[in-house]
Amino acid sequence: MLPLNTRTCLFLTLGAVTLAGVGAPASAHAPAPASSQTTTAPAPTAPASTVQAPAVPGRSVSFALFGDTPYGDAQIAAFPSTIRQISTAPGIRYAVHVGDIKNGSTRCDTEYFRWVRTVFDTSRVPLVYTPGDNEWTDCHRANNGSYNPLERLSALRTVMYNRDGSPLGRGHLKVRTQARAGMPENAEWETNGVRFATVNVQGSHNGLDPWTGLGKTQVTPEQQAEFTARMAANTAQITRQFDRAKHEKNTAVAIVLQADMFDSYLASDPAAARAAFGPIIKAIADGARTSGKPVYILNGDSHSYKQLNPLAPGSAWLGVYDVAPVSTLTQVTVEGAATVHEFTKVTIQAPVAVRKGFAPLTFTRVPLS
Repeated sequence: MLPLNTRTCLFLTLGAVTLAGVGAPASAHAPAPASSQTTTAPAPTAPASTVQAPAVPGRSVSFALFGDTPYGDAQIAAFPSTIRQISTAPGIRYAVHVGDIKNGSTRCDTEYFRWVRTVFDTSRVPLVYTPGDNEWTDCHRANNGSYNPLERLSALRTVMYNRDGSPLGRGHLKVRTQARAGMPENAEWETNGVRFATVNVQGSHNGLDPWTGLGKTQVTPEQQAEFTARMAANTAQITRQFDRAKHEKNTAVAIVLQADMFDSYLASDPAAARAAFGPIIKAIADGARTSGKPVYILNGDSHSYKQLNPLAPGSAWLGVYDVAPVSTLTQVTVEGAATVHEFTKVTIQAPVAVRKGFAPLTFTRVPLS
């Protein structure tokens, strides 16, 4: 979620919620489902007609990608059903939540974190969760409880991440985390020849917005120290994915994070954008350029579904981030916020299909009832 002075936010009031179990009060009905739509990211060496061919060799694997939910009373009430529908959808092997488990104007209480964790654990498939800004960086706001964001990040890590690094939910997904470096939320795994990794990268300028709810007008020393350490771990995580992809001959690399680093508000202040996200963009762009592999950024934050190549030749973002073009990078932003009730089905093609010119990942927007 973006700062209040840069984007219109949804001001939804979190009503009385039963937090002891997975139940929440039934109130409003879920929004009307979106139409199902399939999109295919461009293969770097094949024309679109090849990508759209009906027969795809090899066995594909699919997972559910979603985020920016639950927002407000109706989605909170429906959240157990949402997790059940996503985790039992046909062909879904695991799920990935890209952050924001609450809207930006409700409290960041530990009790709520525990309730969400309880619901996540009802997933019938493994569930990987990366934090959003609404559950820690923005928690200094008065209507969030005037918390110290770093304390909230610590609480979130305690509640959401197991010591052994296993995903939430049921079933097994072999992941490796940066728990020893103090960042258990940063996970990596491989599926069907594609390397995936989560990195803790946030909207709200990646945690560099002043804590105005605590009376701060500038970045504090502790805030800067956390940012520096987190960015070092994040860039190391990204660099390692490209190194492993080269060594293991993976077909693609996908970086999962909360922030939309190409949201339009960032273009109005390139210096702030570079300070917040420049090292992440550079690490991804350098890895994509040197590997020559298809690379994906999968994120939430800006609430509207999009699929684009943000660093294509001629893109204005090249100037914002001061990087050279990358033609093999695809960004996919999932739909989110209070009026949305869908997830994105990500299908990972078998390596044999990629060698024949098919895109490693395809995307289908799936409505929920």
